Amino acid sequence: MKINCASCGIAKRENNKLHCLKYHHLMSPDTPGTERECTFFTHLMEEDGEVLSPEEHLMLKEVEMQARGFKGPI
Repeated sequence: MKINCASCGIAKRENNKLHCLKYHHLMSPDTPGTERECTFFTHLMEEDGEVLSPEEHLMLKEVEMQARGFKGPI
């Protein structure tokens, strides 16, 4: 699925850059090349009116992928 990393819950915002906590990509949010294929793309989720941290998004996604039998890249 084609996604934009700037709208991913796993992307940590640091100094006007995005850092993917799963794949350790570092990119600028306005770079047009941030659209890519990614099985770990996660929509931003809220709990009690607050957006979850990128670390929490990653943990939830990894649990979801394990439950579906995803073993990771070959």
